[in-house]
Amino acid sequence: MSETKNTRLDVTAMNEAITQLSQALEEFKGYDKSYLREMGEELDSFQSDFASKAQDLLKSMEDTVAPKMLDKMTKFRDGLKVVRDLLVNVDDASAKAMTKQ
Repeated sequence: MSETKNTRLDVTAMNEAITQLSQALEEFKGYDKSYLREMGEELDSFQSDFASKAQDLLKSMEDTVAPKMLDKMTKFRDGLKVVRDLLVNVDDASAKAMTKQ
């Protein structure tokens, strides 16, 4: 005998999670190689050990995996939207089918 389980979908919570992820992606998009180079160039006028060490640190960060990570997270977010839309469509179709009976 098979057991039927009810599944509940909180679309509002899903939308909020997608929005938060989208905002985080937007916030971190700017932290790429060009941003790091610009930050290093800003330190060019400083004559201190700190400035040269900071420039070295920024140069070492240029090979960052951030662009790949952002791309993967964008695809993940887009996948969440597809899943949400599919579940909402199935739920709507099921509700319509039940009201016709």
